[in-house]
Amino acid sequence: MAVRIGINGFGRIGRLALRAAWGWPELEFAHVNEIAGDAVASAHLLYFDSVHGRWNRETHGEGSQLFIEGTGIGYSSIKEPRGVPWAEAGVEIVLEASGKFRTPEQLDAYFRAGVKKVLVAAPVKGGALNVVMGVNERRARASSLSLIPTTTGSATAIGLIFPELQGKLDGIAVRVPLLNASLTDCVFEVARPTSINEVNGLLQAAAAGPLKDILGFETRPLVSVDFRDDPRSAIIDAPSTMVTNGTQVKILAWYDNEWGYANRYAELARKVALSL
Repeated sequence: MAVRIGINGFGRIGRLALRAAWGWPELEFAHVNEIAGDAVASAHLLYFDSVHGRWNRETHGEGSQLFIEGTGIGYSSIKEPRGVPWAEAGVEIVLEASGKFRTPEQLDAYFRAGVKKVLVAAPVKGGALNVVMGVNERRARASSLSLIPTTTGSATAIGLIFPELQGKLDGIAVRVPLLNASLTDCVFEVARPTSINEVNGLLQAAAAGPLKDILGFETRPLVSVDFRDDPRSAIIDAPSTMVTNGTQVKILAWYDNEWGYANRYAELARKVALSL
């Protein structure tokens, strides 16, 4: 029997996670809560996406229902999670994608409402389990005209997943005037001498084996737009791999920062659902 799913925060990640998981037999979407608009507005934004295009499912909103291909999903616009009728909708797992509730204390309202599991689309501090399937502030300038160095929580998040790396890595983000697709530039020292062929060979083997459909490996000279709507989390740009002085390795990896993330989020929901 499918596990009933609720979504709190029907912004880009919430909508894309629903798109990614719609039709999976393990999950049944039962309720959506979004304070920024009614069911009509959310249905419109679910169907029309400026980056990923039109969805191939018919959607419309009516009263307190969001309809997808004729299937109704409960809809509300309630500010606090404790007031949302999760229990009445039979919701067992909530995808918390609002970005506003990120501590165990804030998330406790879900559990008091009868929800069994809450999956937050951001790192959570305070003892919560942070999971990555298969193993994301802005300066006051015009982002459409400038490259903008800014902070990133990626290094902190990696330290939560791999405690042995805590304090051993750091990172910086540069905002660029693109709607979508990102590039990770990773430089690190390895314990023994290596070569470009060895590094690329290991990455290619991982992409074809244990990390299939999560890691990709690309030998063609592609650009950012070529990775729009790619569901994988990272695609190695093989021609850009570098090794300096035998032990300093540089790799570039592309990813669709919305669609790839939404797919892992939905897959995590499925994994949790199967464990209930």
